[in-house]
Amino acid sequence: MTAEYSTNWDDIPDTDKDAKPKTFRSVENALVIFISNGSLRNSEFTDCYFELANNEPNFDTFDGKQRVEVKVLWFGRKPKTTWAHITLNGNWELKPSYTGQVVANIGK
Repeated sequence: MTAEYSTNWDDIPDTDKDAKPKTFRSVENALVIFISNGSLRNSEFTDCYFELANNEPNFDTFDGKQRVEVKVLWFGRKPKTTWAHITLNGNWELKPSYTGQVVANIGK
């Protein structure tokens, strides 16, 4: 994801329980995380690969739950200051040097 992405969130829902991984992209030799159960902005998903936002995992805790920053768009938009923070609701595993498909966009 080297292109510039829109950060204009006008008419984009803040949350949507029906949003799901919609588009995917290929990565090569990337640091990714496999998430068995995760959520973003009230949407839930299972068994997905995401590219990490940085060369090092960026974990934090929000509302008592562990999150990780990943390169994924929400309804085709990038957050203004960082990448998205996926909440880890289940097992996860870091995959260094991963080649394959990762989630590119969550939406409808």
